[in-house]
Amino acid sequence: MQQALDYFNALNRDYLAVHQEKEACFWQHYMGIGALSLRLNV
Repeated sequence: MQQALDYFNALNRDYLAVHQEKEACFWQHYMGIGALSLRLNV
């Protein structure tokens, strides 16, 4: 049981890290403050 708990805790931690990075990129682009948006003058 502990092995399953450890697995899901690691999975949740990894997912959260990826999701937060994706959200940051999305909102930077959406708001026009990301590096790519600034270069494209969007």
